[in-house]
Amino acid sequence: MPGNAQDWIAIAPQGFPVNDQAECSSPAAARAQRHLHRRVPAHQLPPGNYVARAYFNGTFTLAAESSVFTIGVATSPAVTTDRSAYTTLDPIGVRWSGLPGNAKDWVAVAPAGSDPTTVAQWTYVNGTVNGSTTFNTAALGRAPTSPAPSSTTRTPSSPRAPRSP
Repeated sequence: MPGNAQDWIAIAPQGFPVNDQAECSSPAAARAQRHLHRRVPAHQLPPGNYVARAYFNGTFTLAAESSVFTIGVATSPAVTTDRSAYTTLDPIGVRWSGLPGNAKDWVAVAPAGSDPTTVAQWTYVNGTVNGSTTFNTAALGRAPTSPAPSSTTRTPSSPRAPRSP
């Protein structure tokens, strides 16, 4: 962009006419057009395929258009194991999906029905949204150590850190 005082950005549904003012119909898009330094949260736009468009100096003269991106319906985080029963020598395969991708999100195994703060083993997922790991059943009897103190904020994917014994 050349840096004109009124260069602007719009979020538009894929295939929407380049020079149609209806692009401003979304309050989120209108805010994005007025304040280029602000982010538009995806939850303010309905699910669908979109493009970002840059326009010159308060006009509908298209400067550039992004590749198509999709805003989908948010899914709740999920955690599953690879089996429903294990021997004391079996590894426990754990899969997760839909985590927010925070650097200190973690998954854990715990006794069924225990308090959410009870954790037998845990591991950071290193910002991965979907993934898997394996826990060692032989180590389940040992006292756990807690995740780093900064991970004690409770979110859907990051339960309160267990207390060290």
